[in-house]
Amino acid sequence: MTNLDSESNKLEWVKQVRQFLLDLARACLADIPRLPLDLSQRAMPLMKEAQSIQDGDRTHWQAHELDWLEQVRQFLVELTRASLAERPKLPEKYLPKRAISPSGQSTIFTSNGGSATHSF
Repeated sequence: MTNLDSESNKLEWVKQVRQFLLDLARACLADIPRLPLDLSQRAMPLMKEAQSIQDGDRTHWQAHELDWLEQVRQFLVELTRASLAERPKLPEKYLPKRAISPSGQSTIFTSNGGSATHSF
């Protein structure tokens, strides 16, 4: 039964991370983008749980899952630092570079060199 509880806790953590990221995206895509005021209070428990999962039994995890877990944990650490700064803002490396053409199309240039176009 302990294994089922552990799996349930991990699934719940993933759901919480997903909801956190959705809320963060909404706040950053608002008319006046800003980091949520409660970001650090919400991110800290998620970071601690990520560390707990990493420190636990790693035999049930594949390498790409462990990599993803570390990336999420590191992202939460960086967000928390940013939110506690004197002038809170999303770290630049996570912001897409945007360009809006006169035709009303928005092109987003991603950090990996790709781009996507959206019409308004």
